[in-house]
Amino acid sequence: MMKLLTAALLSGFRPFEPGKAGWKTVKAKAEDGTEFEAVALKEGNPIWIEADGTERTLGSDTITRLNGEAASHRKRAEDAENKYKPFEGLDPAAARGALETVSKLDQKKLIDAGEVDKLKDSMRSEFKSENDKLLGDLNAAREETNGLRRATAFGGSKFIGEKLAIPSDIVESVFGKNFKIEEGKLVGYYNNGDKITSKAKIGEFAEFDEALGLLVDQYPNKNSILKGGGHGGSGNNGGGGGGTPGKARYSMSEYEKLPPAEQRRIGLEAGQGKAEIVEG
Repeated sequence: MMKLLTAALLSGFRPFEPGKAGWKTVKAKAEDGTEFEAVALKEGNPIWIEADGTERTLGSDTITRLNGEAASHRKRAEDAENKYKPFEGLDPAAARGALETVSKLDQKKLIDAGEVDKLKDSMRSEFKSENDKLLGDLNAAREETNGLRRATAFGGSKFIGEKLAIPSDIVESVFGKNFKIEEGKLVGYYNNGDKITSKAKIGEFAEFDEALGLLVDQYPNKNSILKGGGHGGSGNNGGGGGGTPGKARYSMSEYEKLPPAEQRRIGLEAGQGKAEIVEG
C-alpha cells in the first residue's frame, strides 16, 4: 500500500532538489528487497519542501478536495459555454446598442430615439420646475407658520406684560431675530450664536420668557424699555422732569393714546436708546 502511494505521488510530483521545490523523499525497500525513493511522511502526511527549504505537509484529503473543486469549476465552465453558445458570432457592442435603441421605442409606434431623449429632458425640466415651486411654497408656508408662532409667543408673554414698558410687537421687532423654531418650539439664541441656557433649570435651555429676560438684561438700553426704570415726571420732549438729556420722554398714559404707527415709531426709538417710556 505504501509503495503504491509513493509511486502515485512520484509519478505526478518531482522530488526535492536544492534550489527547487519538490517532495521530500527517503530511501525505502520493497518486500523483495529492492530499494526505491519514497515520499517522506509526517504524521501520515507527505512532506513538500519549498525552494527556500521550508517544509509543509499535504493533508491526506487535500488532493481529493482539489480534484473535486477542479471538477466543479470545469462543470460551471461547461454550463456557461452551453448557455452562451446560441450567441456565438454576435457583436456585443452592436447588440448592446440595438437593445438600448429598442428600449426607447414606444410600444404602439416607432419614433426616433433622439426624440425620446428630448421628451425625457422636457419631463425632467418640468418636474424640476414643479418641484422647486412646491419647495418654495412649502418654505413660505413654514416661514409664515414660524412667524405666527413667534408673534403668539411675544403677544402672550407674561414677561413683556409685567416688566417692559413697550408693546409686544416692538419687543418682537428688536428681539425676534434671537428666536428660532426648532422641533416646534421657540429656542433663544444670544447675538454670538450661542443657545440661551436656563439659569433656573441647570443643564436645560431657557423657556421663552426666561430667554427674553436674559436678552433684555444684556440690552444696552434696557432701562429705557423696562417699567419703573427710576425716572420721574411725564414730559414728552426729554428736556425736563429728571429725564435723560437728549432723549424724547413719554409717559405710558400718553403712549397708549397715540395711533399704532406712532407707537411703533416711539417703540423703535426706545429700542435704539433715543426715547424713554416711563410709568405715569
